[in-house]
Amino acid sequence: MMARLDPRVKLIFTLLGLISCGFARNFITFTLLSIPIIVGFTLLMNKKDFIHRFVLFLPLIIVSSGFQILFTPGKIVTQGITYEGLHNGLLLGARVGLAIWYSLIFTVSTTPIKIANSLDWLTMGRLELGKTVLIALRFVELVKDGIIQKKSLAYTLKYAINSLNAEYQT
Repeated sequence: MMARLDPRVKLIFTLLGLISCGFARNFITFTLLSIPIIVGFTLLMNKKDFIHRFVLFLPLIIVSSGFQILFTPGKIVTQGITYEGLHNGLLLGARVGLAIWYSLIFTVSTTPIKIANSLDWLTMGRLELGKTVLIALRFVELVKDGIIQKKSLAYTLKYAINSLNAEYQT
């Protein structure tokens, strides 16, 4: 269902979500912002790939929230943690998490060509942003394919070495 939606609509939806995440100041706003994400997530076809990609960003969320929690001055709750730091850290974690979710829903459900075309449509072709993003997305795919090929080669070499060892021992 989400894949059939026009990429330009998804791009505008993503940009509005990202801008809204930047202006949100309390947890009620974050709850309201998470409703479209939950709906978009339920409409995705490949939820497993989406969750796998989101887990890769968890260290970023944890580190950014942790620094905010530990290094914000204010009224002390426990050793090194303040009320203000805890509040700001949780808000920052929610903000970064929601921004990543909005971006991932867009990129998982849209091909790189459609992303580039929708960016060109949005900028009316003046910035050539679509071509730049397309090159970047192609580069990421090439790197990912290279990693998969290296893993395959390593597995093949490991199998060959094990076979030779077994043959040598007999």
